[in-house]
Amino acid sequence: MLDTVRQLLEHSPLLALFAAIGIGYAIGRISIAGFSLDIGAVLFAGLALGAIAPAAAPPALVSSIGLVMFLYGIGIQYGRQFFAGLAGTGLLWNAIAVIGVAAALAVTLAAVKAGDSVLVIAAGSGVGQAAIQIASLHGARVFATAGSHEKLERARELGAWDTIHHYEQDIAEEIKRLTNRRGVDVVIEHVGEATWPQSVRSLARGGRLVTCGATTGRRGTLDLAALFSKRLSILGSYMGTKGELVRAARHFFAGELKPVIDRTFPLAEAEAAQRRLEQSGQFGKIVLEVQ
Repeated sequence: MLDTVRQLLEHSPLLALFAAIGIGYAIGRISIAGFSLDIGAVLFAGLALGAIAPAAAPPALVSSIGLVMFLYGIGIQYGRQFFAGLAGTGLLWNAIAVIGVAAALAVTLAAVKAGDSVLVIAAGSGVGQAAIQIASLHGARVFATAGSHEKLERARELGAWDTIHHYEQDIAEEIKRLTNRRGVDVVIEHVGEATWPQSVRSLARGGRLVTCGATTGRRGTLDLAALFSKRLSILGSYMGTKGELVRAARHFFAGELKPVIDRTFPLAEAEAAQRRLEQSGQFGKIVLEVQ
């Protein structure tokens, strides 16, 4: 039995992660005579992993200490809020699926600080809705663009201060108007050719443009004189590390990042899901479920 459990932990770390969260959540809720079993749950789980770990004493001891720290930091502190917010909603595993988007973007947003201004292009996309929330968590003033008034309203609900209809308004001109012609400190760009020129024009002196996609095309023109005279920075972001995933997950488990799922389709209806994407009808992620 112990060998089976050990193999499961070695080959399915994600399953072990959420199992640990569940154990910490369940045991940590128990209270006897007003005494919470939070710490007891941590110690118990640590000893359990020590028994599952290899027979050699040092690995077993290290494994026990590691799980104690993990359960206390993740399973108990964040597990309760995570399960309380998603239990019974049917969104649990779908929400897990969108953690990676926030994590991939978190590394590029790490330089954002309180008081910065951030322009998020295409707020209705998975990247867009995550960027609005992450930038807001850093204390930034967020501007967001979208292609419909409904999406602009939802962007404001996620934390955008001001919004721009990118089919009806000139993005760069609106940013100049909203910032007293200064521009923004950061642009989160992932649309590509269609918005690239206006994204660059929207930057303030010393601004940073982070690009993590090229949906409408890979080629973007750049005024080199503006690049060096305004001391602009162009940064590329692609996916993220495990460490970035964990850092983003902390905010997710704490309820600070809300998963935005537009619709869920069974895998057999993948064609319909693709059409919704092509028509720009979604706000947030579209999830394909494998039955």
